[in-house]
Amino acid sequence: MKKLMITACLSILLISLSAQINKGDFLIEGLVNYNQSNSLRESKPDSWSKKNTGKSENLYLSPRVGYFVNESFLLGLGVSYSQSKYKSTTDFDDYSNHYETTKNMVFINPYITKYHKIGEKLYFNYTFNVLFGKGVDKSEDYDEGSNAGTNRKDESKVSELKLNVTPGLTYFVSDRIAFAANIGRLHYSKSKEILQDVEDEPKTEREYYGLNLSLNTFTLGFQFYLR
Repeated sequence: MKKLMITACLSILLISLSAQINKGDFLIEGLVNYNQSNSLRESKPDSWSKKNTGKSENLYLSPRVGYFVNESFLLGLGVSYSQSKYKSTTDFDDYSNHYETTKNMVFINPYITKYHKIGEKLYFNYTFNVLFGKGVDKSEDYDEGSNAGTNRKDESKVSELKLNVTPGLTYFVSDRIAFAANIGRLHYSKSKEILQDVEDEPKTEREYYGLNLSLNTFTLGFQFYLR
């Protein structure tokens, strides 16, 4: 599905039209990213577990509004929503273990984008954005069957800070409408989770940074310009 979307985006970029960015323009845009994966692992006959299946889903939505301070710099602000889900089932001889987790986050997203014109309607750009977010991470672990035992639910409050540098292409299909494609990012993030309904409310802090060039970073967005 991602390869099809990338091919469609590149095909659009080959259309010959003309337009340009002007100082004082407003930009209304939206970014959408969705991916899903499934896994299946079957064990040997003498293994203590027989089969494991898993499914993960990730959704990211980000409407944004920006203002061009000149022909190449955009200052903007957005609100982002992300949801990630994971489910797994492990089958044993006389029972099955199920694990489910869902994480929902809402972010405030100030950003700045630098544009470089490389064709009549085509721009290369890179965006630096900062995301401040809060949300909830819920998980459930339980057994089903004659030998069932586990039954546990957890809920954590999550706060996150993310810094990203993202390259992309913007292509105008008319004077006011454009498509924006992005793939790859240089990133840093820090998160803190506080487990609820547990004595002393234990905290977990994590830091991540690096360069990601995988297809999972691909986004295709729709942009509308107010002139």
